[in-house]
Amino acid sequence: AHLWLDPENAKVMLGFISKNLSEIDPSNAKTYFANAEKAVISLDALSTDITKTLEPARGKKFIVFHDAYQYFEQRFDVNSAAAISIHPENPPGAKQIAAIQKIIVDEKVQCVFAEPQFDNKLITVVTDGTAAKSATLDPIGSELPAGPTQYTELMLNLAKNIAACMQ
Repeated sequence: AHLWLDPENAKVMLGFISKNLSEIDPSNAKTYFANAEKAVISLDALSTDITKTLEPARGKKFIVFHDAYQYFEQRFDVNSAAAISIHPENPPGAKQIAAIQKIIVDEKVQCVFAEPQFDNKLITVVTDGTAAKSATLDPIGSELPAGPTQYTELMLNLAKNIAACMQ
């Protein structure tokens, strides 16, 4: 599971990062702690934005490509009905694909999410013959430019893509 997909975990990481940087470079300790403080405020605002963005997805079902979103789901009260693969390097067999197709139909799953770094053929297979739409989630920001806004963009993109597919 990707623990960084919960901004509360990111805040804890910031505390450790600023502390460790301060120990390595004590002359800039105040800057590290001040930057971490600003980032915590930004993360609180980000959580508020994500919560609002996900409102259309509340109570609706979706399926993810692999089992990586528990921290995001728990923090923002959205729940996947299943994951196509527990681990992306272990593709599901025919039995598991049939079980996922049954979940899509039985639970009225609205969306099945692919990931940009993995082959989308499985998404096509599991959604074939169902009313479920497909879209993409990128839990690692693989298509985002590195920089100070990358985490915010990653998290907001997850929320926006979930909400858009669930409408």
